[in-house]
Order: sequence, then structure tokens, then C-alpha cells
Amino acid sequence: MNFKPMFATALITIVVLSAPTAALAQDASPTTLKDRVVENRCQRVTTRVENTTNRLTGSENVRQNRHQKVIDRLNTIITKVEAAGINADKLKADLTELTAKRDTWQTEYTKLLEKLAATKQFACGNSEGQFVAAVKAARDQRLVMHQANLAFWNYVRTTVKPDIKAIRQELKANNSSTQ
Repeated sequence: MNFKPMFATALITIVVLSAPTAALAQDASPTTLKDRVVENRCQRVTTRVENTTNRLTGSENVRQNRHQKVIDRLNTIITKVEAAGINADKLKADLTELTAKRDTWQTEYTKLLEKLAATKQFACGNSEGQFVAAVKAARDQRLVMHQANLAFWNYVRTTVKPDIKAIRQELKANNSSTQ
């Protein structure tokens, strides 16, 4: 028996039958280096957008609580000042303005989450710049939200605290004169 022709025939049969399977398997994955780079970049960007959305959603409650604590504390101070018989109209005006600034921040925050959600509707790599534009709009909105948050805290530092200090001095003056 001659094994060489049988071995050669078996080897050729295996190569011919396995070749179409390998070709079909390659069609499903990116064939060029450029396609693989684009796919990896899209996965990274999508992951970053998801992480940012999750982080912002988690920090929303923290910021809302901080804003609410300041407003609640100002309400408590107003109640105490009125109980002491001192005019609290300035603090009430501060409270109204502070509540408006908190509501502005909340609105800008909601817009930011909407713009981040809008990035999810585009297929990365196939959207012809729409995805990039949506991400840029979300970044710009994040800056607007940050400015609204800064406006809230600047108002607390520059207006509310000095008004509270002035009322405390008035309370001390009233306590000194009554003793």
C-alpha cells in the first residue's frame, strides 16, 4: 500500500473543506485594522458616556440634598428671626432668589441628562458627525449646569451669608439693649 497519495488526498480535502469556514468567520469581524480601531474607539466612547450618565445620576441626589439643606436652614433662620421680632423680609427675598437659582440648576441638570441620552440614539462610526455633535452639545450643557450651580453657591456666599450676619448683629444689639 502506498500511503503518500492517500495522505496527500486527505490533506487537500481538509484544506479545501476548512477554507470556506474560515472565510465566513472573518466576514463577521472587522477585517482591516482601521475597522478594528474604529470599533474599539466606539466601545470606549460609549462606555465613557454611560459612566458619565451613571455618575451624574448618582450625584444628582447629593447636590439636590445640599441645595435643599441650605434652603431648609434659611427657612429655620427666618422662623427664628421672626420669633425674635426682627424684620426678615430681606431673608425672605434671599430665600425666593435662592429657590429660583436651585430650580434653574435643576432644569439645566435635566437638560444635560437628556442630551447625554440623545447620544445613545446614534450608531458610533456610522452617524457621520451627528454623534460627535451630540457629545459636544452635552459637554456645553454640562458647562451651563456647572455655571448654574456656581451661581447658587456664589449667591449663598455673597448675599445670604452677609444678610444673616447683619441680622445676627441686630439680634445681639437687641439683646444688649434689653439687658
